[in-house]
Amino acid sequence: MVNSAQNTHKLTNVQAMLLQTFQFDLPEIELLEVKKLLSKHFAQKAREEADKLINDGTVRLEDLEKVSEEIINDRGNYLKKIRSEGSN
Repeated sequence: MVNSAQNTHKLTNVQAMLLQTFQFDLPEIELLEVKKLLSKHFAQKAREEADKLINDGTVRLEDLEKVSEEIINDRGNYLKKIRSEGSN
């Protein structure tokens, strides 16, 4: 566990809200339901954004499919790559 004195990152508004909302333990089945609900929500947002980019010509469907395939096939290295790009 990370010592809070070492953690210099501020909580995001959603992290703070979730901590405040769920100040109690959930049964494992309900925890999984919450995870699925959040996953579905953000997947829908990603689909909507992808559709906008495709429809306005910013991105081609083939390019999105290629990137998706790269992410699926090599998730660990992809995460390292985008994290290193974000820190530059």
